[in-house]
Amino acid sequence: MRKLSLVCPTSPSFDWRSFALEILAFPTFAALEDLLIETGPTNNQPLLHAPVLLPLKSLTIDSPYDTLSFETIEPLLPADVTLTKSLTLNEVRFTSIEMQNLLERLGSTIASLSLGARPNRSTIFARPYRSDLDLPHIPTLPFTRFPNLVSLALPHTQGPSLRLLKTLASSCRHLVELDFFGSVWTSDASLPPDLTAQEHFDLVFPQQAILSALESLQKLKKVTLGCLMYSDDTQKYAEIEDVLEGRGIEVDWNPVDADADDAISDEYHYEDDDGFRGFRFNCTQGGPRLSF
Repeated sequence: MRKLSLVCPTSPSFDWRSFALEILAFPTFAALEDLLIETGPTNNQPLLHAPVLLPLKSLTIDSPYDTLSFETIEPLLPADVTLTKSLTLNEVRFTSIEMQNLLERLGSTIASLSLGARPNRSTIFARPYRSDLDLPHIPTLPFTRFPNLVSLALPHTQGPSLRLLKTLASSCRHLVELDFFGSVWTSDASLPPDLTAQEHFDLVFPQQAILSALESLQKLKKVTLGCLMYSDDTQKYAEIEDVLEGRGIEVDWNPVDADADDAISDEYHYEDDDGFRGFRFNCTQGGPRLSF
């Protein structure tokens, strides 16, 4: 058996993690390479388990009911992920240390990587660059080891940065899709105090340098830039869009009004086929079953 899809029961009282681990321990699945797990609701039952020793090349864990902590789903990961080519952990909440440790465990074979929970209407604020933001930081160094990376999604994080883009451009030359939906940009440099929100962001997101780094990704076809700040000028990022779209690259971003105090946005910036730029809303909805 090479491929397995496991849909866990929806009852909050059902210990879906133990169920999944028992299934994966069957000798039938000793050579399993492709695994999809759709989790059940969150539960805090103690878990005693042996390490997962499967030679997985592709693993997707999707949580359709709750945003789960990485600690909750970590027992389902193989002990050795150095040969994993595709790893998708949807609606999984990381700490900065957990994200860094997982990235450091991956090997050079990783080609598709998606980690994190996409923010909803209650978590993208008009001022996402506040100092008390509780989002995992993206480490830069691990990406120097991923030469085969084609698709990268790190939604709702801190750490899209010029430094990260330069690292991706030099080390991940095959990158086709880059997704920072709902993420906030950071800078490695010390910034002057007493800046306005827009002045601060302009230093964190230097447009010309960002554009140059993105242009260095020769195979890039789609990029979601995350939370970009504007004041009165909704065309502020038109040059980045025009240049990249002129090269056949689809560009999206989350608009953040620098002058608003408490507005909430789950909008997506876009440009349609006629060249009209605007906003669209991004909305999502949310017995054991096996399929092979």
